Amino acid sequence: MKKICFLSILILALLSFANPVLILAQKAPEGIAGLKWGDGTSDYINNLDDVTPLLLSGDPFGLRIATRWIRRFGDVLVDHANYCFFEDRFCGCSIPFSEIDSLTAFREGLLSKYGKPQGKRDLRLMINPIATIGDELIWSLENKVHIVLQWNNLKSKGCLDYLYLPIWNEKLEKDKKSGNKVKDSL
Repeated sequence: MKKICFLSILILALLSFANPVLILAQKAPEGIAGLKWGDGTSDYINNLDDVTPLLLSGDPFGLRIATRWIRRFGDVLVDHANYCFFEDRFCGCSIPFSEIDSLTAFREGLLSKYGKPQGKRDLRLMINPIATIGDELIWSLENKVHIVLQWNNLKSKGCLDYLYLPIWNEKLEKDKKSGNKVKDSL
């Protein structure tokens, strides 16, 4: 019995070391673009020089979106960046882009930093679910941060999204309790 237990533990240990996903599991980022998860809206305004104009829009359930009109995110060409705050706490970032070179740069950077994505999904048309119009790569880091990279071939547009799950899940729970319909497309 002891031998069987020991062999089982040994096999599990060897399998976990042989699995590159377990070896390459990366630490979730503590934030993005100079903001840490949970920072307030005023932290955003004070930490970033090029917030012109800062547009705050929101919903009655506590989500506020600040748009930063930038042309580059690091070295990558982008359209702009949207920063999400729930109850004045930073919980996400959405970076739309229109260049295929931006998709390539983001994909290579994410693969280099976080390894192989945990999920991949084909984007399809609602009217023709057989036709693939793009794809979506998903990294889930420490059950804290989801990173989603999307590309739509028809529109020649993509988006890189970061979601900080501890705060984002609070928002979803509040929406659910209040009856606000939430898209199940995360």
